[in-house]
Amino acid sequence: MKTRSVQALLIGLLLLCGNSAWAEVCKGSRVPKADLAQYDAKTILSPADQDTALQTHLPYGPPNCPKLLPQREYVLCYDPIHRVALWAAYKLTADDVVTAQRLDAFRTDPRLTDDETAHCDD
Repeated sequence: MKTRSVQALLIGLLLLCGNSAWAEVCKGSRVPKADLAQYDAKTILSPADQDTALQTHLPYGPPNCPKLLPQREYVLCYDPIHRVALWAAYKLTADDVVTAQRLDAFRTDPRLTDDETAHCDD
């Protein structure tokens, strides 16, 4: 329960900071806008979780990258000038290979500022 409170606090702080990426849901998204907050909350990792993700997916250290966006499942290198991902790194194990339903929730990344993110019309 404490983790959910921390996530809710982080979401609130991002919204207060005026990060407009939360508002843009792209055409083709099959997830209702009202449900996206739960998915966006999962993009916000604690510093300890970010360190764990980096150690898991980049055990020899990260290559040069303009902006690292660590997730539990992978690490993304993002170029905020060109507004595009440069590469992704992840440790793949046999346990990770599963059949799962695709979740089409196309939207801008809440961790990026309005100037850094690609928009749906891009």
